This record gives sequence, structure tokens and C-alpha cells, in this order.
Amino acid sequence: MCSRAPSDAVKLGGALALVLALALVIGAVWWASERSSTIPDAALPDAPSQVHAPRAAEAAALGAPPASEPTARVAEPVAPSLAPLVDTPRAVGTVLVRATWNSPAAPAAGLAVRLVARDTGYPPLGVREARTDARGEARFERVPAGAVELASDRQRVAGQVEPESAWNAELKLERGLELRGRTIDPAGRAVAHAELFLLCADSDVPLHATESDNSGQFRLFDVALGSRVFARAKDRSPSRPYAVDGNAEAGFEHLLTLGERGANLIGQVLDENEAPVAGAAVCIEHAGSPPALTESDREGRFVLNGLEPGSARLLVRFAALAPHDEALELGWGGRDERIVRLAAGRSVGGRAFDEAGAPLAGLELSWRSASSTLEIRTISAADGSFGLRGVPVGRQRLYAGDWGFEVEVEELGATTWNPILPQRAPEQLEARPARRRGP
Repeated sequence: MCSRAPSDAVKLGGALALVLALALVIGAVWWASERSSTIPDAALPDAPSQVHAPRAAEAAALGAPPASEPTARVAEPVAPSLAPLVDTPRAVGTVLVRATWNSPAAPAAGLAVRLVARDTGYPPLGVREARTDARGEARFERVPAGAVELASDRQRVAGQVEPESAWNAELKLERGLELRGRTIDPAGRAVAHAELFLLCADSDVPLHATESDNSGQFRLFDVALGSRVFARAKDRSPSRPYAVDGNAEAGFEHLLTLGERGANLIGQVLDENEAPVAGAAVCIEHAGSPPALTESDREGRFVLNGLEPGSARLLVRFAALAPHDEALELGWGGRDERIVRLAAGRSVGGRAFDEAGAPLAGLELSWRSASSTLEIRTISAADGSFGLRGVPVGRQRLYAGDWGFEVEVEELGATTWNPILPQRAPEQLEARPARRRGP
């Protein structure tokens, strides 16, 4: 029996079925893609953190000791739903700076100046830096109301910022020396774009001055006698501070030699709820070099480059949170990473009196970390009143002048402390290591 060819109708029906099947497949794919594109951001997995674990293999390849393992590693990204924690002042004002040279009288243009709240402790909070313009002027906006200090490389002036008003700060300065030089490595090769810092005669807190150019050359104008100059650069240890004295020659090229390999530190500051902390003061203290200071950004992240490898202390402070003081080992030729979680701090306030019941004005009141490196500090008002913010919870050693007191800082609410100081001097003053000088 012979088979017959299918009719035209059957052929047409088969073609239509194939077209319909293809249309259904294309429609399903389109619907799935549209649905996935409308998933809320909150349902998407968090992006991986940009801060990674130390790469010990890379350090070993460079012939350097591997970077130390952090006590806490930046492992989880910040949840995008958490807004950054920012210390927003209730009242702000403005600081207007005018700097002039005494002889001959002229605007002090290009002068580096720093503004900081007075008596806040160490590392200082809310540090602001600027450079005067051609008229010798600089302006600081939205400065928290209260006592402040303005510093250049040779002079400091104290003042009071009132809410919604301006403090006019005048700096009258003597001319200094011009320093010309180069930033180099141990082999004498130029180190480009190294950051140069000034250490004032009465301060250990560096003031950023300028940056070397592509060939490592730099010029500093009107540097005060007694200042010290040093340089930092990423992946290199800092240079030794050069002391500016009367023997400094105006036309002499000064060489600042940076180490072959240094340490770098990156990290993030969070609170107990994993929210990023913006504007936290971050500091590395190293016995062999000047301190390095910075602030955390809106994501709580911070970067400190050009550090001296070896034993150091990481200090972190934020206004109302308990401070962080950690010993760490900075590796050679690589980067170390830390995540710092600040616990909730508490306020301690009251009034200070002498034995006769008279209020003590201008008295220094403070809390120090176990290493005595980190400090919260304030000064009592005319009526003896004071307030310390960010004190850790629990039994703490607080100081009123040279006297130490054991105070239980309450977990809930503020703690009231009304120290009464004997009129006689303490029989044996407690050891109080010299703090960093200057704001």
C-alpha cells in the first residue's frame, strides 16, 4: 500500500503550530526578564566589600614579613539601608581668618591653617584645614559653636564661635625661611607626589603643607624657625623630620629620604548596629615617626598611607561613641585592614568644687584609655560645670586636675559626677604620660 503526500491544509496547520510555539517561548523569556528587572534593590544581595583581607603571599613575594592578621577583618559590606552616623551640631557659626606678615606688612598668602575644637582630647575631633588666598584670608563654614583654636606653623589663637555669627581670627606673623628640596628613595631616585607635613615647634600633630611634583621637587615658603618638615608617600615609610633652624640655607636643596617599603592601612568604622560612622577621627601612633591622622568618609572608610612598619596603636574616636584603642603590627610593603566597631558611649557631667564648696573654673577633666594614648578631655566653665561625651560604660578612672577618681558610668542615661578636690596637693601624683601637644 502506497502512502500519500500530505495535503496543503495539513502543511499549513503544522507551520502555524510551530510559529505559535515559538511565540510562547519568546513571551516567557520576555516576562521573566521584566520581572527580574523590577525586583526591589533591598531584595538583591549586597555588593561585595571593596576592603579585602591582607594578601600575605604578595608580601612574601616582596621579601617582606607578611602583614599581621587583623583582630577584626572587613568581611561584611555595610547594609545599604543603614544611613551613615553623623555628629550634627545643634548650633554652628563661621570662622573668618586674616593672616598678615609683620615686616614688611603684606597678606600672608598660601599659609596652611588648621581649626579644631579646644579641649576635646586626642586624637582631636572635627579637624578642619585650609590655605589662605592671595588676600591672606580663609573661611570655615558651619563650625560647631564653642571654644576653638586656630593654628598655623608658628602661631595659635583661641576664640569662641557663637551660633549664627562669625569669629574674626587675626594672625600676625613674622617672615620665615624658604625651603627648597626633593623627596627621594634610599637609592636617590625621585619620589613623585609625596605629601609634605610641618610639625610646629609646640605641637606634635602634623599640618599638611604641600606635595612634591613629578620630579620629587618641592618649595616651602616662610617656614618658621623651630618647625620640622617630613614627607609621606604610599607604600613607603616616612622620611625623618628635618629640623628648620638658623643654619638652614635659603638656596640649599634639602633631601627628604623615604624608606623603600612602608605600610598602608585601610578600614571602616561602624557602630554597634553596623551603620557606617562618618567623621570619626582615626590616628596611627608609632614610636618611630610622627602620628598619622585622618577622618572616616560617608561610608565610614578611611585610608592611611606611608606608615612606619612595626608596632603601632590604632586610635579611633567619635563624639558620642566609646573610643577604640588597639595595638597592631603593620606589615612591610603591603596593606593592613581593619574594621572598627565603636560601642555606645555615655555622657558624664556635673560640677567640680574645692573642699570649701567653691566651684572650680578652668579645671581639666579627662578620661584616658588603658595605654594612656587616647584621651577624652574638657575644661570646666565658670560655675564649675562640665561634660564628657563618649565615655565607656562600666567602672572608669576619671581625672579632675591631677586627682584620679573611680566612677561607675551607667549603662542607661547620663552619669552625674561632682568631684570635690582637696586644697592640698596629692601626696603622690599618678603617672600621667605626656600627651601629644597641640590640636
